Amino acid sequence: MGGKSLWCLSVVLMMMQTSFSILHCEEITNIMIIPESNNNGYEIKYDLLDNDTNAFFEVTFKVTEDGGSSYYTPKTVTGDYGKGISPGKEKYIHWASRADLNKQLSAEARFEMASRRLGSNEIGSLNVIGLPTEARVYLDKKDLGFSPIRFREIPTGEYQLRILKDEYEEYAKIIIIEGRKTNEIIYSLKPTFGTLNIEGYPGDASVFINGQPVGNTPIQNRRIKAGYYEVKIRKDKFEEYTTNTEITPGILTSLTYDLKVINYSFLSIRGTPEQSIVFLDDKELGRAPLELVRIPLGMHTLTVKNPGHKDYMTTFSAEPDNTNEMTYELIKRSPWYRQKKYQVLLGGVGLAGAGYFLQPGKEETPVLPPIGPGPDLPD
Repeated sequence: MGGKSLWCLSVVLMMMQTSFSILHCEEITNIMIIPESNNNGYEIKYDLLDNDTNAFFEVTFKVTEDGGSSYYTPKTVTGDYGKGISPGKEKYIHWASRADLNKQLSAEARFEMASRRLGSNEIGSLNVIGLPTEARVYLDKKDLGFSPIRFREIPTGEYQLRILKDEYEEYAKIIIIEGRKTNEIIYSLKPTFGTLNIEGYPGDASVFINGQPVGNTPIQNRRIKAGYYEVKIRKDKFEEYTTNTEITPGILTSLTYDLKVINYSFLSIRGTPEQSIVFLDDKELGRAPLELVRIPLGMHTLTVKNPGHKDYMTTFSAEPDNTNEMTYELIKRSPWYRQKKYQVLLGGVGLAGAGYFLQPGKEETPVLPPIGPGPDLPD
């Protein structure tokens, strides 16, 4: 029964949840038929044994519920079923019986499994070569491994050939394997990526594509999925460069840049009281608080003024691409202070006959004689 083109038969009876083999087949052994818990189908497990591990078999099964008077050949079957089954243990078949029969099998159901070794006229060979190499090759749902594939024996018949590799379009084709012939497939996968070069001045600048860091310049032959991208190039003490570019499949895109040296700095200032007037080198910048005001490089004098308060003054050096964070706290002036010179009059007579003067920007406390109050001083 194990002849080259003869069928080997195993009969399995289904009794409740238990299955057992009635006839012994030298090729199909250890058959287990397990009903699914939802009664929608069956799992069939078996071993297919042969000394020639490169041999191919055809495995089928049919079902009878009346002791063999009539048989039903399942249709909705997947797994290690049909032609091209290689020897091995723990083979698996799934049959969606309810979809085929629209009912649950009776307890008297009997499965008959059969195997047949394919003859040489039922086997051809397959070569799969092309670019890129190391692509995954599938014949129907069977994984044949990575290309190139040479002289792989395949049972005759019609198959769907699929070749896949990351970053390339899938290659798919229906092929027919003919017996005793070598069937050769030559493929060329189309890339889904383009390549990008970036170079310019200054070198060793940081590159960001759609906000993600990709390294420092120069960038050479960087693979990028086809599409539209925002490219930013940054380097300390240089202005940032931004551009948008399209990456086309199979095309090299080259970008060049020339970053400008930053010749400015930034100033941020806040303090109390707010709305104080800020001057940089005697030029009014506005009222505090101020944020990220662009200022020239170099040494500067910063002055903050507010009526009724002492001026705040400091010097600092503005460096390229730097934010100078400044704070102030103005101190209220003495009530004796005036912005202009005023003569202090006491009863209409100047002190010492000549008058007493307050100096701008200077606090002074005059020594007054014990005399009644004079007129109010002007502001």
